[in-house]
Amino acid sequence: MAGWLAALALSLAIASGDTGAPGFTRNLWVFAVVFTMSASVWVELLARPGALARARRGLVSVPHPVRAVRRSGRRLSRYAQITGIAVKHGFGSVLGLGRPDDEDLAAQPAVPAARRLRLALEECGGMFVKLGQLLSTRADLLPAGVIAELSRLLDQVAPAPPESVRALLEAELGRPVAEAFAELDPEPIAAASIAQAYRGRLRGGEAVVVKVQRPGVAESVDRDLLVLAELAQVAETRTAWGADYHVTELAGGFAERLREELDFRLEARNATEVAAGLTLADGVRVPAVHAELSTARILVMEWLDGVSVREVERIDAMGLDRSRLAEAPDAGRGPLPRRLAPRQRAGVG
Repeated sequence: MAGWLAALALSLAIASGDTGAPGFTRNLWVFAVVFTMSASVWVELLARPGALARARRGLVSVPHPVRAVRRSGRRLSRYAQITGIAVKHGFGSVLGLGRPDDEDLAAQPAVPAARRLRLALEECGGMFVKLGQLLSTRADLLPAGVIAELSRLLDQVAPAPPESVRALLEAELGRPVAEAFAELDPEPIAAASIAQAYRGRLRGGEAVVVKVQRPGVAESVDRDLLVLAELAQVAETRTAWGADYHVTELAGGFAERLREELDFRLEARNATEVAAGLTLADGVRVPAVHAELSTARILVMEWLDGVSVREVERIDAMGLDRSRLAEAPDAGRGPLPRRLAPRQRAGVG
């Protein structure tokens, strides 16, 4: 339609508004073909490359070019924000955006690089905090000082607004929250970058933990992963360490795992399959999944009280052998105490 309207306007302009002028019909058809092809190309470029080509059964839905432009604008804005934070904390030279003697870096010359990295990731927020948490587990790649600093990243973030969480719950469940649960505490017991968890009770009386994806996090993660891929590419091409560590591959692996983490159905399936392969003698208890209430963005599981494996002092106070716990499951040593079952709150993402 855009092509035909443009062609009509141009043809009328050439014919001075006289539709009976010689060549008007010919010009209309020629210009319509050219402008329609041009419009198709621009829609393709502004939406997702290959989207129209993949519509093998016809244009079921046409990508919205204005929405695509807005998404691109938000991504570029986020890219500018993150690169600005990198320069502020003295990492501009890594991205080819500054020199080691930048004013922001000179203002705090005594701040170790590991601490500046942590502060930069904290300021970027969202997925970058999660990236820092993941890096804190990679002692095989990073020095001990960096690992210690990144381990300080908080896994407790400000919870999402209750009204948006309730709206997501009801949209996923297809019914009011009060119909699905007898009780659901409005205050989350844990909140992280991907999801937050609530304590609840089913109408049958079973205590459950309800893991809810943060509203809008999928779009935010998708945007930030595109930015991360671009930054990784820049770092790998402009720095020796980037090439040595193959940071584009690391970023790609992180992106793949994070996108999988956004689909709670995979977590539910994995928990169910692991539980099916265990016996009481293994000494490991996997919380049961309530599949009828679980979706891609909601995971409802059995509530188990226990002590986190990170709470070493509490484990020692219980008189338990941590070496034995580390080797579990071990059928030859008998089951572990039920009271050491992991708390649900450790897995909110």
